[in-house]
Amino acid sequence: MAVTITIYGGAGEIGGNKILLEDQGKRLFLDFGTSFGARGLYYEEFLNPRAPLGLLDPLVMGLLPPLRGVYRHDLVISPEVWDRVRGHSHYREIPEVHGVLLSHAHVDHSGYISFLKETIPVHATRMTAFIANNGGRC
Repeated sequence: MAVTITIYGGAGEIGGNKILLEDQGKRLFLDFGTSFGARGLYYEEFLNPRAPLGLLDPLVMGLLPPLRGVYRHDLVISPEVWDRVRGHSHYREIPEVHGVLLSHAHVDHSGYISFLKETIPVHATRMTAFIANNGGRC
C-alpha cells in the first residue's frame, strides 16, 4: 500500500499548509497553518471570527478543512455544524490523527494547530516549539 497525501491548504497559495500523510492506518499532518489569503477575504486586523460560534465560521468559510474528528470538542458548539459542511468535497470523518509534524513556526504553517484536539501531539524542534508556542503543545 502506498502513502496517501491530501493537501488541504498550501497548494496554489502562499502559506496555509495543511498536508495529511496517511499510510497503513496512521495519519500525520505536515503543518496546520493559517491561509492569509482566505482569512483576508473575511477578516482584518480588528474583525475576527466569532469565538462563541466555535468551528462554525472557520468551517463554513473554508478556513479549516471539514474534517470531523480532528478538532477540539469544546469548539463543536452544536453537531449541526457538521450538517452545514457535510456536502463539501473535502468533508471527511477521521477517527484519529497520530500527530502534526511542524516544519517551522511561521503562522502560515502553525496558526491553526490550536483548533486541533489536545490529544494530537505536535512534533517540532525545540526552537520551533519555543517560537510557535502553540499553547505549549509542541
